[in-house]
Amino acid sequence: MRLYASKSSAIRAAKKAGLSTGEYEIIEKAGKFGFRAIKADEVEEPVAEEAAPEEVNETSVEPTKEEATSKRKKKQSTKKEATSKEEQSTKKEVVMLRKSTIESPSKRVWEIAEQMKAANPNVRRKDVIAACVEQGIAYYTARTQYQLWFKASRAS
Repeated sequence: MRLYASKSSAIRAAKKAGLSTGEYEIIEKAGKFGFRAIKADEVEEPVAEEAAPEEVNETSVEPTKEEATSKRKKKQSTKKEATSKEEQSTKKEVVMLRKSTIESPSKRVWEIAEQMKAANPNVRRKDVIAACVEQGIAYYTARTQYQLWFKASRAS
């Protein structure tokens, strides 16, 4: 069993392993934390005291490990598909280059910002950054350099 420095890391690892709350228990050893999957027969289910006892069919068949794993994976993939469809419909499509494709991208951001400010004094930050990205400047470079340009132009 792998041990983690904090309890939250052990919980995160259990969830990453495909276990949901109630399917694992957190174990502490020498100030470190780990998790252990709980077997179905170890899980305590709350019993209502007022309800009449029901007959239990003892010949019930429990799913095999493979079936349980495939059900869990199917549930996770369905959840991922639903989330990705929601993300596609609600989030704007933003193209973010990770690396600039032109020479001296920082200098070019300043030039673009100056040109756009001269053409329209009320130009928006969003429009300047979009123009920079269109010319091949990395998104985060454009954001950072615009902010530096803005600060410098405001001071002068």
